[in-house]
Amino acid sequence: MHCPHCEKRVARLYSGLGGYFCRGCVGNPIYASQALSAQARPHFQACKLRLRLGGDASPTAPLPKRPRRMHLRTYERLKHCLLELESDLSPRVRSKPPDYPSLVAYLP
Repeated sequence: MHCPHCEKRVARLYSGLGGYFCRGCVGNPIYASQALSAQARPHFQACKLRLRLGGDASPTAPLPKRPRRMHLRTYERLKHCLLELESDLSPRVRSKPPDYPSLVAYLP
């Protein structure tokens, strides 16, 4: 595809300015993860890992069991990362409900 404004060859066009253009022409919008605060990033990562393991996204929910067809070594590695992320969360952030719209992409 080619951007109709700058004529550069691009893989993806974004909606903006009354049409579809490349990232540079739209104004280099930030990604959703870049808009999160320093305290919210580990919470978001923990929610993503919980969904990847097949559980509930909330850090207050019990740890999910190993999903079917996942190697035990992979499960242990992900579980270790999850427990490490959640241990660094403050109680206030841990009790926050996961309301990130981009978590929908990680649902099974």
